[in-house]
Amino acid sequence: ASHRRRHGKANVRVLDLSANRKINVTFSEDAVFWQWAAVETLRHTGLRCDELLELSQVSIRQYIRPNGEIVALLVVAP
Repeated sequence: ASHRRRHGKANVRVLDLSANRKINVTFSEDAVFWQWAAVETLRHTGLRCDELLELSQVSIRQYIRPNGEIVALLVVAP
């Protein structure tokens, strides 16, 4: 399967001589980042996997405390 970035610099590929195949390092780096982000979100929030899959950018809201401090809130759909 071919994976392409939609923005940013071109993909970086390396040749794995032991398997004689090209590895898309850019895609691998992106995949590992999102795996880490999912695990950390589960770890810090206690969400269930199905709740994690429902999150989007609109799930993060700002709350301004009376003292003016801005707090990020994670809104989870029931």
